[in-house]
Amino acid sequence: MTRPVKELKGFVRVALQPGEEQRVRLEVPVGDLGFSGLDIEYIVEQSAFKVRIVPDSSQALEGEFEVRL
Repeated sequence: MTRPVKELKGFVRVALQPGEEQRVRLEVPVGDLGFSGLDIEYIVEQSAFKVRIVPDSSQALEGEFEVRL
């Protein structure tokens, strides 16, 4: 089954003043990383994922994590 290359799994909107900094925590439950297979059953596979934190359209922070079942 072909999966999308990118999927939005969560977001947090934070309003900052110029020069202001704030720490933001975004949790994505493992169950949100699954999909419906060909048999229409929802599954979560063991896999590596890339995550992108995008403060605006000109820049992004990237990281990786792995789901182990």
